[in-house]
Amino acid sequence: MVSALIKKYIKVIEVILIALIAIVFVLIVHDNFVKPSLSTGNITSKANPKNISSRNIYTRSPKKPRSYYKPILANNIFGLKNVTVSPNPKGGPEGDAPETKLNMELIATIIDINSSQAVLKNLDNNKSNGYFVGDEVDIYKSEKIKISRVESCKVILERRSGFETIKCKTVSIATPTRTKTRPTRPITRPSDDEDDEDSALDEGVKKVGENEFEVDQALLDELLEDINEIMSEVRVIPNDEGLKLFGMRPNTFFHKIGLRNGDTLNMINDVELTDVSNALGIFQELKGESSFTINLTRRKKKMTFDYAVR
Repeated sequence: MVSALIKKYIKVIEVILIALIAIVFVLIVHDNFVKPSLSTGNITSKANPKNISSRNIYTRSPKKPRSYYKPILANNIFGLKNVTVSPNPKGGPEGDAPETKLNMELIATIIDINSSQAVLKNLDNNKSNGYFVGDEVDIYKSEKIKISRVESCKVILERRSGFETIKCKTVSIATPTRTKTRPTRPITRPSDDEDDEDSALDEGVKKVGENEFEVDQALLDELLEDINEIMSEVRVIPNDEGLKLFGMRPNTFFHKIGLRNGDTLNMINDVELTDVSNALGIFQELKGESSFTINLTRRKKKMTFDYAVR
């Protein structure tokens, strides 16, 4: 009876077992192969820029100006002490900067449309140098100072504490054009047979030998008193050898000490001349010197001029 019943339903049992085995096999394949593949494809699809909603894209908000945060600072919601709200740093480039307390002198300013320069002297160590806008003042080591702006006989310095002004002692300015010069001493007129190179020397400058001169101390100090005016009396072009002079007139400083149009100044006191501001600083240092030397090139010939200050 039982065996007959089993034989009757054996086919049904076999079908059920086969179906169960098939289901288990499908689940195993799905969990191990199909599901990971679908997950990877989903990630790739999400990473595709075309599938990214513009609403989900993170965009960095633009930088807010300082004025945007003024209400926060003014109301002092964080309880900060000594909070001051000002549109610009103290005495900024656009405002009136106070006069500097640095022991420094503005020797000259050279105004140019593209690259104005300032020549500064540290009175503590007597070092001088020329600087463009943005340069760091390296003759002053105790703190970082930069040139913020150069005007006619006026320079704005940028310090840690803010902006400060330094001015020339005079109102003159070194420009490419010649300005009116101060009254000079009488000029000794040369005779017809004198060479042009020896002519028109001031009575305070005397030629005592081959390329040797004696310069009156009072005259030298007077001429060096206003470096701006000296540089306005001659045109200077930097080249590979130094500074070439032209546009010089007989009553100018350079002519009085024996220099001529076309001369290229190579060195002063064995210091190479690289640009106008460098030369201004070196000339300024001649004050109080008992002697100095100028190396130059004249008509492709190297020459050395020796000066004794009396």
